[in-house]
Order: sequence, then C-alpha cells, then structure tokens
Amino acid sequence: MLMPPEGYELLLKYELDKRIMLGQRGECRYCRKKVGEVSFRKTAHSLPELIGNKFLFSNDECDECNSYFDKTLENNLANFLGIARTTTKVQGKKGVPKVKTVSNERVEMHGNDMMIIEAYDSDMVRLSEDKTDLLITTTTNSYIPLQVYKCFMKMALAILPASEIKSYKQCFEWVRHNKRPARFNVDLFKVVRAFIPGPMPYTNAWISLFKRKGSSKKDPHLSCAVGFNNFVFYFSVPFCSKDKFLDYKKMNQLSIPHAFGLARQRGRSVAEEVDLSSSIAIRVKDQSSMRSDGAWIEVKAEDLPDSLKERIKELKFILPGEDNSPSDPR
Repeated sequence: MLMPPEGYELLLKYELDKRIMLGQRGECRYCRKKVGEVSFRKTAHSLPELIGNKFLFSNDECDECNSYFDKTLENNLANFLGIARTTTKVQGKKGVPKVKTVSNERVEMHGNDMMIIEAYDSDMVRLSEDKTDLLITTTTNSYIPLQVYKCFMKMALAILPASEIKSYKQCFEWVRHNKRPARFNVDLFKVVRAFIPGPMPYTNAWISLFKRKGSSKKDPHLSCAVGFNNFVFYFSVPFCSKDKFLDYKKMNQLSIPHAFGLARQRGRSVAEEVDLSSSIAIRVKDQSSMRSDGAWIEVKAEDLPDSLKERIKELKFILPGEDNSPSDPR
C-alpha cells in the first residue's frame, strides 16, 4: 500500500497489470494537432516500455510526438538508469537489456542466471570479504539530465486528467516544444530516487498522481510517483497556473511516498535526491550491489547452465577445457 506524501492526497493511480487505454484519439494532448494534421497509427506507451510498461497506452499521443519522445527523452532515461535495468531484471521491449562496456565486458541476464564477463585484470566486479555482497561498477552511456527530467514529466502529463490539462499548458509546451515557461527555475528539476531491496518488490510497474491539500505557497499543485521492480521515483509537476502563489525558495522538500506491506522487500529502503537540471551530456560511475543469503561461490565451466554455455559460444569466447583450434588435416 502507498501512503501519499505529507501535504498531498491521492488523485489517481494506475497499476500496470492489465491493458488500459487513456484518452480519445483525434487530438494530441502534447502538440494539440488533430487528425488530418498528424497521424495516430503507432501504439503510444503512456510510460516508456523500457521501465516495464506493457499495459498503459495513450490514444491521444500522435505519431510525431511519439517519435520525438522516443528519440529525445526515452533514450536519455535508459542511459540514466544504466546497469540497474539489467541487475533488477526490468523487462523492456526486447526483454532484460544487456550491458556492454567500452572494453567489451558484459553483464547479461538469462532467466534467473546472471552472466558477467570481465577482463582478467578488471575491477568491474568486487566481492565483500564475507562474499555475500557483489558490487558491479561500470560507466553509464551518455545522457542529458534535463532530458531525463522531462521524460519523468512526460509520464505525469500522459495520465493527467482532462480537467487539469489547461492548467499545465506551459508544462506541455516546455516538454514537447522546449518553450521556456514563465517563472522558469532550475531548482525545480530534481527527483527523489528510492531503492527497495529484495527480489522485485514491485512485480508490476505503477504510476500515481497526488494533489495538494496543504499550503499553496510551499507545495506544487500536483506531484507524481513512478514505481517499477526495485525503484520508486518521486517528483513535482511544475509550471501549473494553479501555482501562481508558490514560493520556490520556501518549497517543502520532496518526501517520498511511503510504501508498506511489500512482501518481497528485504531490508530498509534507501532514498536520495537527484539533481537533473543540467543540459550538458554526462557519463557517470554506475554501480549495482547485490546481496546473497549465502556466500557467492565459483562454479566450474562444465557446471554452467546450457543457456549460458550457448551464449558464451555466440560471443566467441572459449570456455576452460575447450579447444576451438582447427583440427590437423594430416
């Protein structure tokens, strides 16, 4: 169960466990163009498929906007999330994504088995002294933080009730057309990221909108939370006409919605605020830590699952004990 953040009440929530179609085809909610000006042939995901959305779709997103969001926003989000989509087994368009570093090292999931291929002298993988904690360290692909923030905004705008669309006109124009809103303030461009340990605490992705019930000077009109697998991202939805009295300097800090009753959770959640205000492309250290109930152990090559053996051969690596040299024709 999810408890709203302080100062807010739940406006709506979508649990992504069955097919849901939002909006009416005919006019795009992002560019405001109508049938005849644009087409509506593509299947538009309300939330990116890369975070596991297989069920929530938008009738009121035109093909032009769909292509724009895919190329401009979603690719940045994928690179921002990095190796975590692999280690937490997020099901994207082509299954759980594979990680390949510039030095050709790899992290892949095959069913419940994780395959890590690293160079002999690499420090990509480290084990704790008691061998219960495994830490993988890589570097993200390049992403623009501000485009990541806009991608989160697009998710909130996708589920915005029709009665709220007019109030968020400036936000729509900023996300889709990069038109600078009045009272533009980069201090707004932050999200809270929470990690919940355990074997996929959220089996279905979900998204919630929360409506302000507290001070109009300290809390934005709406805030949003998106959860999938082991993650919850929480953020304000800015540039609303109902926030004309909002004092940016006195805004309450973002406080993550409290979830309880997660049967798969193992240990305490960890939350941090992430600044996504920069418009400069960056690459950052990317780490993922996994804890085992017992010690991680070495397995002989011949004892590997057949699926991993086949994948290793596909990558043209040679398993210990195998000889792939050409036979002597004599």
